[in-house]
Amino acid sequence: MNGWKKLLVLGFALVIILPLIGLSGCEAGEHWARGYELYKADKYAEAVVEFSKTIELNPNHPDAHYYRGVCYVYMKEYDLAIADLSVAIGRDAEDPYAYYYRGAAYARNGRSDLAIADFNKAIQFSDKASLTQSANKEIARLGPTTSTGNGGSTSTCTPGSALCQLTCIGKAGLQEAPGGCWCDCDDPRNKTSDFN
Repeated sequence: MNGWKKLLVLGFALVIILPLIGLSGCEAGEHWARGYELYKADKYAEAVVEFSKTIELNPNHPDAHYYRGVCYVYMKEYDLAIADLSVAIGRDAEDPYAYYYRGAAYARNGRSDLAIADFNKAIQFSDKASLTQSANKEIARLGPTTSTGNGGSTSTCTPGSALCQLTCIGKAGLQEAPGGCWCDCDDPRNKTSDFN
């Protein structure tokens, strides 16, 4: 009878545990795949539902927080986007796209300093010219002068400084000044009648 009880307990445990281990992993993958297809079809609210189910079944899914965060950016749910993208960055601290989208959420949420820091990280870790260009445009849009994080530096040129005024002689757009900071040569503070 003692052996029979052990077998009954083991059987009960298998009935409870195996579906949780086996089916949850399969179900999480199925929800992620559906969410990804919805994401690609620009059906962000529906994709969020699927990514949320993925996370519920597998909180450590490698991509669900990232894609749900990106969906939230497009849905203008910036606080939720920041939370999910922060989880994604915690899992991969060198993902330039996670930094880019979190930067976009910070920017639209009025947190320019954090947005610029994230755009600089996106540039630092990116090997894609298009992403670097987009991040630079966002930085320029947020403030008159900022760093592009070349090699990870985060120095900032001061608008109207002699450094920016000299750098911007006869130039337009973002220009790198000596020392690695960037000047927005379209900013009137960086142009003086003495030099231009």
